[in-house]
Parts: sequence; structure tokens; C-alpha cells
Amino acid sequence: MILAGFYPAVSTWGKYEKAIYEYEKALAIDREQGKKSGISRGLSNLGTVYHSLGQHDRAIENYKKALEIDKQLEAEPEIAIRLNNIAQLYDELGEHDTALENCEKALEIAKKIGAEESIALYLENIGAIYNSVGDYDKAIDSLKKSIQLKEKIRKTAKGQIRRNYLDSQIHTYQFLASVFLKKGDPQGVFDAIEQGRARFLAEQVAGVDSNIKKATLAEIQKGLTEDEAVLIFSNMNRDAFILMGISSEEIVMKEISKANFQATCNKEYKKPVLMLLEKQRGVILPSEEENYISEKKKPDFETAIHYYRALLTNPDNKKDMEAFGKLIHTLLMEPVSKMLTGKTKLTILPDGILGFLPFETLIDQKNRYLVQEYDISYLQSLTIKNLLQNRNYAKNNNRKTMLAMGGAVYEENRTESELLINNRQLKLLQDDVNQNIQKGISVRSAYYKLGKSSWADLPGTLEEVHEISTIITDCDSLTGDQVTEDRIKKYSLNGQLANYKILHFATHGLVIPEMPELSAIVLSQFQKESDGEDGYLRMGEIAKLNISADFVNLSACETGLGRIYGGEGIVGLTQSFLIAGANGLSVSLWQVADKSTSIFMTELYKRAQSTGMNYDVVLTRVKRSFIKGDFGKKHTAPYYWAPFVYYGR
Repeated sequence: MILAGFYPAVSTWGKYEKAIYEYEKALAIDREQGKKSGISRGLSNLGTVYHSLGQHDRAIENYKKALEIDKQLEAEPEIAIRLNNIAQLYDELGEHDTALENCEKALEIAKKIGAEESIALYLENIGAIYNSVGDYDKAIDSLKKSIQLKEKIRKTAKGQIRRNYLDSQIHTYQFLASVFLKKGDPQGVFDAIEQGRARFLAEQVAGVDSNIKKATLAEIQKGLTEDEAVLIFSNMNRDAFILMGISSEEIVMKEISKANFQATCNKEYKKPVLMLLEKQRGVILPSEEENYISEKKKPDFETAIHYYRALLTNPDNKKDMEAFGKLIHTLLMEPVSKMLTGKTKLTILPDGILGFLPFETLIDQKNRYLVQEYDISYLQSLTIKNLLQNRNYAKNNNRKTMLAMGGAVYEENRTESELLINNRQLKLLQDDVNQNIQKGISVRSAYYKLGKSSWADLPGTLEEVHEISTIITDCDSLTGDQVTEDRIKKYSLNGQLANYKILHFATHGLVIPEMPELSAIVLSQFQKESDGEDGYLRMGEIAKLNISADFVNLSACETGLGRIYGGEGIVGLTQSFLIAGANGLSVSLWQVADKSTSIFMTELYKRAQSTGMNYDVVLTRVKRSFIKGDFGKKHTAPYYWAPFVYYGR
């Protein structure tokens, strides 16, 4: 269950004793001044602290005192909040009838005053109570009603706010999927997962006003060949995640606890994982202005995945990398190993932090990488797959094969802007960036302030484009100072960009998870901004491009990364290109080596040209050649071949 009216408080940062002291001091002042609403709020805040401490009796006592004052004031919203919070405590104590009685009273009041968000919350909490007693049908009914209302609220939001709302409410969709699983209803599990997955992306791809049809399990199974399987991961931010495996013959669904995996990580790898916590990338800065102390970080599942990624990007640490790869394989793949017997193709729908994980590198019991057993591709959702399948560009017979871009010019940018030194400045920068983007003003100075403005030339990308041009005869290329943001946008406006089956970007890529709107393809950078453009083709600008590409290859660093949003997965360049019109993409999950990337990409196109295979399959074949040592022993390490993953149809 979820607390209603949970006021931000120092208690959420673990400083319980100080929280109690501060609330009691404020309470004494409100009592002295006779401020009844303040007294009620203070008592409720104290109840929340005692609840966090597990002191249920004292929590209930304070909530009930607050409730009596609210009744005197006839403050109905607050009455509902207190009743809901009391219900949560009774549910935790196992007194489910009392919990249900209080929560239903809260719901009654919320309906009376028309508080839709509160109605949705209390319906969810009633569902949680029914789940506690094993009445899954009633739990599902309440949760469905809650989601129905949340969908109504979500659709009234505009733009990014709609995505953010789903992120804040995704727990309800996840909870519903978990209850359906307990009931043993595969279609229910699937529907709940799909309803909460990539909705904003689907609306952007199809058009916000489109009637987006979700697939059924029967339709999915019918569309799979005997050698194919789909793996859907969900609820990765919870203690137990859902894994659903779908083949043409069967459906497997399991709720899997992370506890054993986490215990092994803490036992075997606690020290290096903790060290990684201090080195994780990002732009969040320490601030002496903050007036609280966060709880000490502990190794968790997300950190473990980041640690594995760090091992993958360090070719010299093969032993630990292989051991950790086996550990993750046991957690994520072993539960569906029987279903995968005889399969050669895997479509993976990752969730949360798994979007940063190249499944190809996981090592099975035969000491083989997963990519040696399966052709692997990725999707945000099966609804997205349906939308992409219906987007057919083959009717445009005039399309040329490829436009390849590389060898961009990166002049040193000089600016008087100072680097950020604290989080308050970061917040101000965020506001400034949003305003400038809305006005169409350059945001180059923001990159400098974030320490992201220095770009080295990539001579390998020029060689890469020249080599590709010899492989694909019907290939146009842009190199050097031709690789500009202004030129790309002009090509888009005049329809020329939509005249290519393949777009290949061999440039720098930039991802800023804390400010995803600044994530970009880094095109030529001149000291003086060219034609009013700053040289950063940002997420929002990419999504507005007019392209009709079967395949977009982002041969750049970290283009597959971004910010994780609940329900949307990783929001970054991948999603922007799908919205713009790409049906499939190759993106990278870490900073790639210039020379090995050139080898990888030229080999990719050679094989695609000679075999006619789809690019997702060709990617797999090239990776296997790297593993075999066809390009030298050094390049057998995952660092060189594993970052490139395929998203799309």
C-alpha cells in the first residue's frame, strides 16, 4: 500500500531522531498558536516517522489524533488521507478487515469530493488489501479501476509530462501484473505489462490520437516460427521481477526473487561494487548547500549491472567478467532454459536497468556467450513491434541505399561559461535549457557548463565512411565540414533525408541521463556556430526529422543509453529515431574503440550486401566472427563487439 499525503520530510533521508525533534517543536508552536490544521499535519508527520521506524502503535495513535482534528475542521481531503494511512498500518499488522474498512471510507470521501488522483490511489490500496488475503479477483478488479482512472489522468497531460506521469504511477501496472501471475493468468500478466510499457513512445510513433491496438498472446504465438522465442522482463525495480517467455508452443511466466543473486554479489563482489558507486558517470554534483545527509548507499541490483558493464569495458579483467556473466545468466536465463531448447532467435524486451545490459555477453553452463547460441534483438514493447511492422517503406521505389556520415570537424570551442559546481546551479541550468529549447536558441553553453564540450577528431570514422562507400555502390556520403546539423535538417525539410533506406552516423554520441533533452548526435563543431545551429542534433530535434529508413546505424559512443523512465524504459536517441521514422537501429551501450568499430561496421555491410540478411541477424554473425578471432585475438573480448545492439522490427 501507498501512503497518501506523504509530506516531504527529513525522515525520508533516514534522520528519524532529528525528524521527530523538528516535528514536535513545530507541533508545540502550532498548539501554542491554536493552529488546528498545523497540529493535524504535525501529528500526521510524526505518524509517518513512527511508521518508518516500525513503531506501529505510536504511528496509529498519532494518525488517529490527527483524524479527530480533521473531523472537527470538516477537512474531507485530510480525513481521507488519515484513514488511508491508518488502513496501511492495519494491513501490515494483518488486521485486513479493519484496513479495508478504513480504506473504503477514504475512497467514499474521495469520490464525494471528486478527487480523481486520490480515488485511483485508494483503489490501488484496496487492491493491495485483497491481495494480502489472497482474493486475487477482487484485487484485480480494484487495480484495473485504479489504472483506468490513471489512464484518464495521463491522457490529459501533454508532451513529456505524460511520460513523467506514467513513470510516477508505473507501480500500479506492475502490481497488477504480479497479481495476475499469482492467479495464473498469462494474458492478464501480458496485458498489464504491455499497458504500462512504452506508451508515450507508441503514441509518438502512431500519433497521439491514434487508436493503438495491443497484441494478444495468441497473435504473438501465431506469428512466431518454431525456432523463435520472446523474453519479456518486467518489475525490475521490485524485489521480485517477472520473466515471461513466449514461443509458438508454450508460455512460461515466473516471478523471480533477486535475493540469492544479491546475496552472492554482496558476498563475492561487495568491495568492487561499492567502489563503483563512487565512480558512476553523471553530472550530479556534491553541494555544500544541501541541508540533509543521504543514507549511505548500498550495493543493489542496478549497481551490480553497472559493475558488470564496467567489467565488460575492461578487456584485462576476463576472469571476473566471465564469472559475473555466468551469475547474471543464472538469474535471467536459467528459469526459461527448457523453453529455449531448439530455439535460435531471441527477441528480448528488457526492463529498467536491463536496458543497459548486452544479453549477448551472458555465459551459459557450456561456457558459451549467449550470442553464440542465439540471434538476439531488442524491443521496447510488442505494441511497438506491431506499429513498426505496419510502417512499410518498400512502396517508395525511389529510395537510394544509404547516406553515410563521418569524419566530422571538431574545432575547439571557447566560451566564458564556468563549469557547474553544485546541484542548485544544475537546476538553474535545467530551467535555462528548457527555455532556450522552447525558443529555438542554441544550448551549446550548457554542454560546456556540464564539461561535455571537448570533442576529439575521429579519423577512423572518415576511413569507415570511405570503406562503406566502396562496399555499397549506391551510397551518398557526407564527410568533414559537410557533416553539419544545418545540412541534416535541410535534408529533412526538403524530403531528401527520407530518400535513403539506411542512415549511417559515424560521429561522437552524447548521453546525459540527468538532462536527457541534451542527449545528442555530435556533428561538426565550429568555433562560430554554423547557420545558427550548435552542432548538437538533440533528442527532440531527431524526433522531428522526416526519415523513411529501414535501418539507422549509430556508429557512435553510448547511443543506446539514456535515462530510465518507469514504463518507457531507456529514453534516449533510440526512441527519437523510431519516432522520426526508423524501423530498426543499431546503437552502442558504451564508448567504442575507433579502430575496432570501423572494422565491425565495414564487415557488417559486406555481409549484409553479400547475404541479403536482415541487419539484426548480420550483427550476430559479425559478433561471432569477432569471438572466433577472425579479426585478431585482441578483438575477441566483448569490449570490442558487444556494445552494438539492435532495436526494432
